[in-house]
Amino acid sequence: MKSIILILLLLVTNNHVTKEGIADYVNQNKDKIVKEFETSINDRIYSYNIIVDDLSLYQDYDSMEAGRFYPENEIIITDELKYVNYEYHKNVTDLIYVNLNKYVKAVVIHELMHLYLYQLIDDLLLDNYSIHYDYIASVKNLGKHDYIDNNISNNASINLYGASFIEEGICEYIVCKMKQSICDNTKYKYSVDYIKQNQNTYEIKYIYSRMFLQDFLNQQGLKQGLLIILSNAPPTYIEMANPELYYSRL
Repeated sequence: MKSIILILLLLVTNNHVTKEGIADYVNQNKDKIVKEFETSINDRIYSYNIIVDDLSLYQDYDSMEAGRFYPENEIIITDELKYVNYEYHKNVTDLIYVNLNKYVKAVVIHELMHLYLYQLIDDLLLDNYSIHYDYIASVKNLGKHDYIDNNISNNASINLYGASFIEEGICEYIVCKMKQSICDNTKYKYSVDYIKQNQNTYEIKYIYSRMFLQDFLNQQGLKQGLLIILSNAPPTYIEMANPELYYSRL
């Protein structure tokens, strides 16, 4: 699937989206999008700063990314020409972009969910709620060694990939819940070896992760589901490949 995704990324540059249009769209619509997001999650964002810039000029750039969240409240939306459109409108000609989060509004929503998770974890920690340290490290964007040095012993088990898998899945879940992207709900079975392969990272962390979480979050509700997830250790590779093992221990 990764090779198909890369080919499609080459195609999305051939549309009416422009660098100036991306900046104008975000600046004119960001407050409205935040309000829609708050309605969807039934909670509020305390503060946010959403800007547009060329992420290809930033350190640790990944050609697959379209937005970034920096703690505590900064969101950067790239103005690279990699979008299908500014917003998703149901159109049969867009079906080739299924599971590709390449709409400007969808990327804003995805990054808002990162911000909300950061905010939620801060609130829960202030209330002395038990949050698993892997999620604190992942959401707060702490490096593995920095987090070990400052918070826990070197003997502790760290599963930042599992935490990031869940975090990205939650962000994609809300995009699909708000119907802002084309979301394929086909259930796939993946092996541990497939999950571990670097070339499959986008498919696993941004597509499969949403499907991994979707039924649970639909049943529990977003807030209650997050409280349960964040208080437990993230899934291991074996649990990612076998979701029933993960959910049986929550």
